[in-house]
Amino acid sequence: MLCTLAVSFAEEDRISATESELEAIGILQAFGVVDESFDAEAVMSREDFTVMLVRALGGADAMLDKLPYLDVPESAESFPYVAKAYEMGLISPAEQFNPKDPVLPEHAYKMLVIALGYYAPAAQKGGYMAGYASIAATLSLSKGVSFGDDGLTGANAARLIFNTLNTPVMKQTTYGAEERYERDKDSLLMNIRLDIYEERGVVTANALADIDGLNMSKGSVKI
Repeated sequence: MLCTLAVSFAEEDRISATESELEAIGILQAFGVVDESFDAEAVMSREDFTVMLVRALGGADAMLDKLPYLDVPESAESFPYVAKAYEMGLISPAEQFNPKDPVLPEHAYKMLVIALGYYAPAAQKGGYMAGYASIAATLSLSKGVSFGDDGLTGANAARLIFNTLNTPVMKQTTYGAEERYERDKDSLLMNIRLDIYEERGVVTANALADIDGLNMSKGSVKI
């Protein structure tokens, strides 16, 4: 996939995002998850990360019109996204969501692991925080991520979410007294949530040349 990368940095001398993180930002731009104003270096809040993740999972279409969080009123711009995350079980009920607090790796791991369907294995390993961190490590969700000390940056979040979209989901195969779960190696999260699939091919034509002698329009390729 070829993406045009346009990322905003607060200060040029502060650029520290890894190459893999920048690649993830470019791809998430192509998916419509972030736009050209996305700040790769800014520390993300819990609210920002939730909005970004819900967009990556297909958008905010929650049926809820009220949340238990006193600090996320219905008038908040992030309300539909937080509501969707709550509806999906990505975040837990509480009186406060603390939307402006920095999102930490342990917060992100819980949301990402649940989005992938690995709640039961994480619970078996101790739940929050150790269980989710263990499953996240097993799934290599932090591969290519360079963590700082102040919370997740935009670049960190982009790579974590991109890795998660490219991870096989866990599906429940039996119900009742003995619930069983299996990893579905043929279904990545982005297949299910975004209907996006990775395909490989050979480019045979672009706007300048075509091995079949046909003319392609500007900005087009043939595979």
